[in-house]
Amino acid sequence: MTSPSFFRVAFKQFWLLFGAIWFLVGGVFALVGTGLLWNEWRYRNEGADAEATVVEKYTRRGDKGGTKYYLAYEFTTPDGYNISASDQVDSDTWRTVREGGKVRVRYLPATPEKSRIPESSDFYLPVIFGGVGVVFGGIGAVLFFKGLNRARTISRLIRDGIRAEG
Repeated sequence: MTSPSFFRVAFKQFWLLFGAIWFLVGGVFALVGTGLLWNEWRYRNEGADAEATVVEKYTRRGDKGGTKYYLAYEFTTPDGYNISASDQVDSDTWRTVREGGKVRVRYLPATPEKSRIPESSDFYLPVIFGGVGVVFGGIGAVLFFKGLNRARTISRLIRDGIRAEG
């Protein structure tokens, strides 16, 4: 009789599979949070300010029935590039700004087409995503490696163990 492969034993370990899923989902959340945090850091440290002209104000219905407020704007960089962009803003900012009025924007000089209205930045979202990712990923890693260790032990006992009467 041949002993089952390690993978066959491993795929029967609940904690290994459960931990792998949590580790994977946590890793994705941590990567997204890290990317958002990196983007936030770049705007804060590398960004340049410009005065933009609001060309349009518009709203959209959100997925959950709420209203989302947007400003479309145009500005010119010191290098002479004309940039057109839009950004979601809070309702107070949307109400106070008029079409044709001025608004401060922050852009990345290396890629000026990436810009935003500084009041719309959200530092908490990257921290929440990253924190959830680290917690879920950490729990998943512990469960995964616990299950992996158990699968290796069972596989080694099946392969090398000595059968005894009990």
